[in-house]
Amino acid sequence: MPKNPKINGAPASSRKSAGRPSARKRIFDTASELFYRRGIRAVGVETIAAEAHTTKMSLYRNFPSKDVLVAEWLRAHDATFWRAWEAMASEHPENPREQLKAAFALLAKHVADPKARGCPMANAAVELAEKDHPARKVIEAHKAKL
Repeated sequence: MPKNPKINGAPASSRKSAGRPSARKRIFDTASELFYRRGIRAVGVETIAAEAHTTKMSLYRNFPSKDVLVAEWLRAHDATFWRAWEAMASEHPENPREQLKAAFALLAKHVADPKARGCPMANAAVELAEKDHPARKVIEAHKAKL
């Protein structure tokens, strides 16, 4: 039998994952949702792995620690936040008053959402008081820029 058998031109190793997000993506997306909804400290790696339909070993293969996973989640939030901010601001170039109105409208929409739990950065800052936590630098950089 060949080392890497193919079916319909695809390697056998890729067949079982066709159409399914990678373990890394499932872990990241699941952790992101859980951290935001329940809080960072309230969610353990066992819960993340189980809800992502993977194993703790797979989680640790993709993220060396929960702290690293938290930092990556906050970096992704930071990037998403600033993309949304730039898109909003670009709708009103050279018009700071309209930009400010748009910013408050976006904030009002977020606050009115019954699923909203506030700012992920602010929530994480409260939970992660340790100055050496990998996510602290992400939080501090985001707040300084804001």
